[in-house]
Amino acid sequence: PLGTITSPPIWQCSLIVEEFSRACGGLMLLLSAHHLGILPILASGELRAIKRHVLPVYRSCERGEPHLVAFAITEPGAGSDAEEGHGAENYRPGVVATPVAGGYLLNGRKCFISGGDLAKTATVFAALKGEGMESWTCFYVDCTAPGFSVARTELKMGMRASGAAELEFADVFVPEQNVIGGLRRGWALNRATLNSSRIPVASMGVGFARATTELAVEFARRYRLGGKALIDYQDVQLHLATMVAETRAMRSLVWQEAKAAWQPRQLHASLCKFQVTDRAQHVCEMALDLLADHGGS
Repeated sequence: PLGTITSPPIWQCSLIVEEFSRACGGLMLLLSAHHLGILPILASGELRAIKRHVLPVYRSCERGEPHLVAFAITEPGAGSDAEEGHGAENYRPGVVATPVAGGYLLNGRKCFISGGDLAKTATVFAALKGEGMESWTCFYVDCTAPGFSVARTELKMGMRASGAAELEFADVFVPEQNVIGGLRRGWALNRATLNSSRIPVASMGVGFARATTELAVEFARRYRLGGKALIDYQDVQLHLATMVAETRAMRSLVWQEAKAAWQPRQLHASLCKFQVTDRAQHVCEMALDLLADHGGS
């Protein structure tokens, strides 16, 4: 709706992610990781690329033909922190792009790619042949192209509705027009994408904390101990009040950063993600403490 253009997209995304997280973490991740795959194209600012690649994706979804896009950066030897310190010094490209007539051939592997098992396309970051990490470039890859395959999907402890796949590239051809943001601009797009995603990731924590708090309150209302409802005990009330206060404080931090995030900065986005996910874990543990043997169900 046109009325939403006055609000930062990151804030709008955070509101939606909280609601998804409250209902189901796995489905939330399945849906949210798709937009992570779209972000590098949007962050490039290339209107032609947005029109050529992004619009068909959402038009396909509107027609009832789901089109997921994966975000592929993590490699067997390095994750998203490869540009820092020891990781950068010892980085060896896991996916290499070799120039050929009309485009590039990708060879190598990516791992732990959310939604990679279902994606129709992917934004893949690869180093140019003969160069190091500084040459990282973003390629928009058709997952039906010859040479592309899903090697395996991880057996996860939770959030199983969203697969974490290992992707293989064996001479996968990518046309020149599918280079996103220009050659050697991969790290800039990668950082912009991750900065934009960290605040919605924090809102995942808000959703989880909210869900566990609501479950804990409902349990305390119906469970009886010593002839009265658990919620009538003062120490239980204090326990629940702490959970409510923590959750509201987390949401306030997310909203404060998200509403100012027309152009997310690494410091504030990382602070938000770190603090909120840490406190969300604490709230979930408080809920498990209260529910005791009932927590597993």
